[in-house]
Amino acid sequence: MASVPRIAAILAVKNGADYLGEAVRSILRQTMGDFELVIVDNGSTDETAEILSGFARQDKRIRLLFLPDPGLSDCLRLGIANSAAPYLARLDADDLARPDRFALQMERLEADHGLGLMGSQVTMIDNRSRPLARLTRPTHDPEIRRLMSRLVPFCHSSVMMKREVYERAGGYRPGIRYGEDWDLWLRMAPLTRMANHEEALVSYRVHGNSISQRYAVRFSIAQLRLRAASLQAQQELGSPDGFPARPLMRESFALVRTSREEFVREIKTHVFKQALKKLLFALGAMPIVSRAFPRLFHASP
Repeated sequence: MASVPRIAAILAVKNGADYLGEAVRSILRQTMGDFELVIVDNGSTDETAEILSGFARQDKRIRLLFLPDPGLSDCLRLGIANSAAPYLARLDADDLARPDRFALQMERLEADHGLGLMGSQVTMIDNRSRPLARLTRPTHDPEIRRLMSRLVPFCHSSVMMKREVYERAGGYRPGIRYGEDWDLWLRMAPLTRMANHEEALVSYRVHGNSISQRYAVRFSIAQLRLRAASLQAQQELGSPDGFPARPLMRESFALVRTSREEFVREIKTHVFKQALKKLLFALGAMPIVSRAFPRLFHASP
């Protein structure tokens, strides 16, 4: 009878042929090799299926699943349900994991029984995997909690969590299209302590086809409703435990103490910042520009 691996790495992909190979190889090259890699193909129509089949033939740690209905949250639920490891690690299909990522995160989680969720700092990279900047996240639980009611305190691709805490929180909620990670962290927060590793263990790829870039407005709306749901839960229950359904937009404005007009202005500002960020990253990818302005493109934002 095969033994249960220590870590289940969960990766979901839809038409990710451009960067999928690099992402999978970054997991297979982990120094901590006691893991299974569960990959859910979310109805891809490009060469994704062929790429995955090739990897699966070469490495028995890979398990392939297929879910034709769209939705990252449902893909992650399926992948985790078909794994058995006590630790769960995430990686997006266009990102990269540092070779010692699993070893460093699991070492911390095993040493601290009260710690159930660990992310890391992040290196932002371009479409050619060249480093652009460092994305800094708070490292300790109190800082993370102060940030969590306003912003996402983890890069989803960097997270490793204990299965038992994930299950107690109810896991990823089905049917959520945007903000499924923040929704989960808010429900895990009353159950465990959280941290981010001080080192950048994941490279987060910035490119025009990423979901956060293509659907910036939808992400803003999802984040508003998540903030409102968090405040509603705290008012009604004293904590986000037993998280309610996301409020309607008009209820969300009242809970977050904003107006429709103010929110529209926030969205316009956010979209402008996303466009500016794409422009800066495109410029930073040009060697002559990045050499001329190294602090602008390689300092921690």
